[in-house]
Amino acid sequence: MTFLLWTFGPAILLAFGNILQKIGLATIAHQVHPKRPMQWVRTVVLNVPWWGGIIVSAVATIAYFGALARYNISLVQPLMALNPVLTALAGWIFLKEHLDRRTAIAISVVVFGLCMAGFLHGEAHGQENTWHLWIFTAILGFSIGLVRVFIHNIEARKSLIAGVGFGLSAVFVKSIEEHFKVHGSVLDSALLFDPGILTRGLAFVVTYLVGFIYLQVAMTHGRALLVVPLTSAIGMLVPTLAGLIVFQEPFGPLKFAAVGLVALGSALFVRLR
Repeated sequence: MTFLLWTFGPAILLAFGNILQKIGLATIAHQVHPKRPMQWVRTVVLNVPWWGGIIVSAVATIAYFGALARYNISLVQPLMALNPVLTALAGWIFLKEHLDRRTAIAISVVVFGLCMAGFLHGEAHGQENTWHLWIFTAILGFSIGLVRVFIHNIEARKSLIAGVGFGLSAVFVKSIEEHFKVHGSVLDSALLFDPGILTRGLAFVVTYLVGFIYLQVAMTHGRALLVVPLTSAIGMLVPTLAGLIVFQEPFGPLKFAAVGLVALGSALFVRLR
């Protein structure tokens, strides 16, 4: 029960936070274009539903970080795929967005994958490889450059970059927690000035801001049924791969099947105009 609360709880809160942000940003889209950044920012910060979504999402993010501290990142992240499932349902109910057979199949596949992942909460912990962390980060940074050059659909481009940003920020949170486990307690104030902690902390701030800013711009003019699932799919894939490559976590047949189903269901959510 504790495992489910730490994993599904943040996903549920994040879905409601996304919908509230989308409701607020949908009204802003008719008032100002994001290419006029100062006016767009002033309009956003005065929007009450957007602020409600930000607060709910902040609570969800804190709970999500708590889950990362307790369980393997390659296990926690696929379970967060409940977020696009609930967002799709809420978008259909509250925003009157179209929910067709393909989306219904995607929801079913994701839920089946989540049920399989629920049996993995007792698996052994992995061990971080620092060199792999920075190589993995460099490769994804290069991939963002490719996305900016070759993906011309603004809705998809912003969502992809947001997903990479959020995914990498989760990887750095997990890395910070692993660094504390190896070198001492999180209550040890001396470790706050450790170069490894400072570097990872800066990387977390940068990647999270990239994810946050690109998500807001994508949702201003994009559909919640595309933006949230695409962002979540990439945001799930990045930490899951990091669990295997960076943190060397166990990846047996059951986890492979569960992650594969969640990834397939997330992909089914995504379609361009």
